[in-house]
Amino acid sequence: MTPEDATVLARRVMDIGDDIAELTAQEERLARERAGIIQMFRQDGWSLGKIATAMGLSRSRVAQIAGSVTGPR
Repeated sequence: MTPEDATVLARRVMDIGDDIAELTAQEERLARERAGIIQMFRQDGWSLGKIATAMGLSRSRVAQIAGSVTGPR
């Protein structure tokens, strides 16, 4: 491997790290949004079971999602 090859590969590793950090931040934003939507249903009087049926999820999964985010970061 030439020094130039090593430089290119090292830069690629750093770029991948940046991409992963961006995806992680996006995942956290989406998780907060999803939990917020479930909270909106709950505030409108929907039971976890009714939400689960509407979303095609189990009641326990809806409860897990709703409790997975504690607020803005």
